[in-house]
Amino acid sequence: ALGRLVDVATELAEAAEPTDSPEAAEARLDAARQAEQRAQQGLAQAQAALAAAQSRLATARQEQQSARAALNDPARQTREAQAQQQLLAVQGEEAALAARIAQAQAGLAEARPDIVAQDIARLQASVGQRLAQHQQRASDLQVRAATLQQAGALGLEEQRDTLAGEQARVARRVAELQRRARALDWLCRTLDAKRQATLARLQAPLQQRLQHYLPLLLPGARVEITEALAPGQLLRPGPQGQPEAGAVDELSFGAREQLGLIARFAYADLLREAGRPTLLILDDALVHSDAGRLAQMKRVLFDAAQRHQVLLFTCHPEDWQDMGVPLRMLAV
Repeated sequence: ALGRLVDVATELAEAAEPTDSPEAAEARLDAARQAEQRAQQGLAQAQAALAAAQSRLATARQEQQSARAALNDPARQTREAQAQQQLLAVQGEEAALAARIAQAQAGLAEARPDIVAQDIARLQASVGQRLAQHQQRASDLQVRAATLQQAGALGLEEQRDTLAGEQARVARRVAELQRRARALDWLCRTLDAKRQATLARLQAPLQQRLQHYLPLLLPGARVEITEALAPGQLLRPGPQGQPEAGAVDELSFGAREQLGLIARFAYADLLREAGRPTLLILDDALVHSDAGRLAQMKRVLFDAAQRHQVLLFTCHPEDWQDMGVPLRMLAV
């Protein structure tokens, strides 16, 4: 661009010399001016290009500095080591994949694709035969359906479906009733177990107190308590040493009276232990007992009198002279 300006200046100088005619000089002057304008435009473009080049140079220098800083960064070696490890891992995976590919290719060769193609053709032929058989059976079914329709046998399937639905409903009802029955059975068993446990808790202390008095009357005997908390089954040694069992209701009137009196004493003991002592009043008790049983019941009565207040009214004072207490006559 500078050389072009020099050329233009030379042309202007030459145009200023009065060697030619005025018209020629004027033409040369115009040409020189146009050349100068073009030179000015070229100079501006050159300056713009120079500025752009300088800007790119500054950017390149900055990038060079950034690259040098990145190269000099201590963490770069760490990243390079990590990249190297990743490269090794990828190479290992590549080797494993290559081994798998080789294994797959070997398996493919061993599978004999040509034989597999033959199997496919054979199975396709079999499927075609089955389809033909299916179509033939469908035709047979249509013929038979038409025959059944003519014979008036259609509707059996609907009846069957209706009956199947009714059967399913009944089965559901049966299952529901069975569940309710099982639930009620479980409830009954649970209530019975609770009842038996409660009854056992109530029977245990009464059984204990009855067994306190019963050996005084019947040595070796044992009485079971019923659910009504009354004497039920009486167990006592037999003549051969074997235990004999019998219901209390099957005993004689005197024996039942004796066991009833023992039960009263047992209940009185329980009331006393519960903090509610009671008065026992006996009116001509044990009048149906023989002399031996009466003597044994006196022992029972005397033992009970150690814990309770007992009033015995009798019309046979001679039978009670040996109770260790004075008899008192009541005026009638």
